[in-house]
Amino acid sequence: MLDDIKARLISRKFWMALLGAITPLALEAMTGVVTPTEALIASTTVIVSYILGQAYQDGQAALGS
Repeated sequence: MLDDIKARLISRKFWMALLGAITPLALEAMTGVVTPTEALIASTTVIVSYILGQAYQDGQAALGS
């Protein structure tokens, strides 16, 4: 379990998803150009995409085992 957590923390996909989720919120907070609703929708979309991508990858790995 700790190995799985460690692998996810060093994953480039994880960090890009995290950055993608934080960026719209930061833009809204710093500039106000993006509305809070738009920022939340954009962040949620990135997070859901990451979760679905990981689920697909895990499913494909399970089929290959």
